Amino acid sequence: MNKELVQKFARLIVEVGVDVQKGQNLVINAPLEARDLVREISRIAYQERQVQYVIPHYEDDRVLALRLKYSEEDFLFYQPDWESAYLEARSSGNLAEINLRTADPSLAASVHPHRFDLYNRAQLKIRQGYRRHFNEMRINWVSLIYPTQEWAKQVYPDLPDSEAYQALMQDFIKINRLDQEDPVQVWKDHFASIDRRKRELDDLDIVRLHFEGPGTQLEVGLVEGGRWAGGALHLDGKTFAPNIPTEEVFHLPHKYKVQGTVRSTLPLSYQGKLLDGMTFTFRDGKVVDFSAQKGQDVLQKILEVDSGSSYLGEVALVTTDSPIFQSGKTFYTTLYDENAVCHLALGNYASAVVDGIEAMTEEETNARGINRSLLHVDFMIGSTRLDVLADLRDGKTMKIMEAGKWLI
Repeated sequence: MNKELVQKFARLIVEVGVDVQKGQNLVINAPLEARDLVREISRIAYQERQVQYVIPHYEDDRVLALRLKYSEEDFLFYQPDWESAYLEARSSGNLAEINLRTADPSLAASVHPHRFDLYNRAQLKIRQGYRRHFNEMRINWVSLIYPTQEWAKQVYPDLPDSEAYQALMQDFIKINRLDQEDPVQVWKDHFASIDRRKRELDDLDIVRLHFEGPGTQLEVGLVEGGRWAGGALHLDGKTFAPNIPTEEVFHLPHKYKVQGTVRSTLPLSYQGKLLDGMTFTFRDGKVVDFSAQKGQDVLQKILEVDSGSSYLGEVALVTTDSPIFQSGKTFYTTLYDENAVCHLALGNYASAVVDGIEAMTEEETNARGINRSLLHVDFMIGSTRLDVLADLRDGKTMKIMEAGKWLI
């Protein structure tokens, strides 16, 4: 990543992604490869935003892969008490957090699925308190992918290394609007467009969605009292974007009001394993039958994580005008692929749809039809052959998407 691109990306992250404010502490979780970007983010944060303290936290996925491959199984459940306390303490203060991740499924693929599953289950439980601060929107934060050579080889396996990286960078620049003269303003305009879309959907007062396409005839009832979410969030005068890029608007499916069959339309990379050609049959909200052309065993493990992992926690609408879909590529990371087309998520509810959701007891969320689970796994169902119809509270039904594009 050249100097000009580093500067553009860093400014986008600080001003639009996390919107860090004077006096805040800023945590930057990042791969080793992103050190120049971390330094530029830190410069802007200190010099222009007057933050109190920047905490760079570098992570090495290769070291984690070594632990998962060679550590004794009992040790995979271990996390030092001081580390848990540190995570809890740092996320409960006046904090902003930037999460820069890599996308290299080959590292996870080198680990036996059973060992990865043990580690993942342990981390889901260990980090529940830490994750709660994000779900409750107590801090401003953003998650992004940092482009690496390893990711490029996954997306462009037939190209020589240097050409693959250049091809990925062209995708990365376009998808993140970094080819624009003022990416910060372009993203602000994009979020304003998403806000308009959310208001339009809220005004329709939709009670149920119908998805119709090849292999898909699915009815999804929506949770009462929710609102359409997506784009930027607002917290104590700060406007931040939990994900960049983002193209979706989303709502909560009613846990017990999903009926029919749905077929995935894009591959899903999960813990280094590729799942493709997935089909689900839902009855009263629960997956009662499923199959996958690739990754059947991994899909079964997902559905068996806990009592909520076989129910839905999110329904999201994305137009095929999305620059990610228009690229024609699968990026093997959910942050990108879920923003290509419409998608659903197995597992835990999506935040920001229902006010006060984090303060509800399990009995209260269940009574509202809101699903709980340790995991949240998105899978893509949209295409240029998908139509979406909406049942409105006034008894009318209208088509809101046709051939993957908005009609409203």
